[in-house]
Amino acid sequence: MLIPITVNADGSSKVSASGEGGRVEAERLGRRLADAVRKVIREEMAPGGMTYTFVRGR
Repeated sequence: MLIPITVNADGSSKVSASGEGGRVEAERLGRRLADAVRKVIREEMAPGGMTYTFVRGR
């Protein structure tokens, strides 16, 4: 089973699954992973986050 997950800088994402068995479950897993990635990105871009701090040069 292959589950490509793309999360773009604008927050959009694309999930697909290919292979045998469990395609619906694999796509559901991919969507949950994409949601988790977006959550981490939001947290790190907020004040005090690693990305925020890096961009601000502190």
